[in-house]
Amino acid sequence: MRYICDRRGDPKKRLKDVLSGHDGLDILYHQVIKAAKEYDYFDIIMGSLLYLQYPLSTKNLSSLLLSTEEPYESLNIENIYGALNGCHSVLIVPEDGQPITFHHASLQDFLTNEKRSKDLFYAPVTYHAQLMICSLEAITAAFSSGANALEYALIAWHHHACCFLSAANTNNHIPGGLEHKAVDLIKNIDLEWVKSWLKKALFWAGIPYLRVEWASGK
Repeated sequence: MRYICDRRGDPKKRLKDVLSGHDGLDILYHQVIKAAKEYDYFDIIMGSLLYLQYPLSTKNLSSLLLSTEEPYESLNIENIYGALNGCHSVLIVPEDGQPITFHHASLQDFLTNEKRSKDLFYAPVTYHAQLMICSLEAITAAFSSGANALEYALIAWHHHACCFLSAANTNNHIPGGLEHKAVDLIKNIDLEWVKSWLKKALFWAGIPYLRVEWASGK
């Protein structure tokens, strides 16, 4: 562990060296994540990174997580950097607007496999639910204020909704509070909401005629 984190070397290269000959990979990951959990907000950030439909930059991840109120109202960019400070050996956390990514896919495999990660397991039902709620709250708030909704929220909320329902149906355990919050948000979805979402989501997807209409204010 000290070998990987030594600032005199490249953490990515050193991790690859360990992966090439380390039979106890799960032990290594357990040590890294166990220590990282001491940082505030680490779990919601790592859980989000594991289950995002596609990687996000620190800025966009912060915007998404800040869409919900308690308990993540303090997840600004600085706090995300701080929460991930103990994971530079396993995560790439750019400061130039590029997405946060994993050095090696085996970490995702480890943390999403309950048999391997045991007490460090990140349950899909929990984090898909949270990402769905954040996305729906971001979209609803934008529609209410007339602002542009976060691109990720427009594109990915239904993905997280489907994954959440599938995971909930599989293990029948939905974290306290998340189910009621999700139901309340879904109740606010009416035909006008769906029409607005479809138009903006398709716009972000690059449908040419919608881009023309959007620019003309139609």
